[in-house]
Amino acid sequence: MAASDILKATISKFRLNPQQQQAVFAFFDSKVADPTVELNDTTISYYVSQDPAIQTIFDERFAGNKILREQGKTEYSYSSYVALEQELQEDLRNSGFPPGFYDDPQSIARFIGGEVSRAELRDRAQAAYAVVRQADPNTVAELKNLYGVNEGELAAYFLDPTKAMDAMGKRLTGQDLIRRVQAAQIGAQARTQAGMGLSAQEAEQLANQGITQQAAREGFSALQQSQELFSAVTPGEEQISQQEQISGVLGLNAEAAQRIATRRRRRQAEFQQGGGFATTQTGLSGLRTSGQ
Repeated sequence: MAASDILKATISKFRLNPQQQQAVFAFFDSKVADPTVELNDTTISYYVSQDPAIQTIFDERFAGNKILREQGKTEYSYSSYVALEQELQEDLRNSGFPPGFYDDPQSIARFIGGEVSRAELRDRAQAAYAVVRQADPNTVAELKNLYGVNEGELAAYFLDPTKAMDAMGKRLTGQDLIRRVQAAQIGAQARTQAGMGLSAQEAEQLANQGITQQAAREGFSALQQSQELFSAVTPGEEQISQQEQISGVLGLNAEAAQRIATRRRRRQAEFQQGGGFATTQTGLSGLRTSGQ
């Protein structure tokens, strides 16, 4: 078997484009005339490194390896690279994204060069799916408000590890992004249902406590309907702050919860005695964490 035949059997798995293949075949035919030479990943890599033009072709095709090499990190063998590339593409499709959505070789190269594992990519895809694919405008707006995410770069923000950075320049993990989406969903419900603007820290705290988007919708709606309960209307009363309202109703602050319960009973008693003020108690069971 000629060297070119052996090469074709090996290189065909690397998914080079026709022009690249032609150049690579011509190079190896001129360099490897001995049919007994074993052309595996190691020997192919050795010969490739000896010729700048051929190295450029392989750097274009296996761009993730080039990124790793420039960072002084271990590169994948060509066969391992192709296998990982196929797995990452499959994971994106299984996450609900159509072919062509961040599964092209250039995008996959950024994942590989950024050392994004399959589990990490699945987390990123989960976060992206919740916003990019579902396209909830309120959540998108809250992501922009809380984290400054550009609407036109949402997909890149979630899926490209070089785009998703925190204020200190640290790359955000997939779990970080999921938490931010959950916080944005909660913040969106606080704003739309109760007119409350939460900080990123407040929204993330609620997300960490297990508050779901549905629970946030119901709970903040209940808070809005009961705003008169939290205002000071009689001598000696103090206004119940937004933080106390949320933490008390959520059960995160026992003292705040007791204060709300005491005021509710007092207002109800005043109403029953013919007082001039009563607050609606509709739905003031509050937010609930998932599973409650």
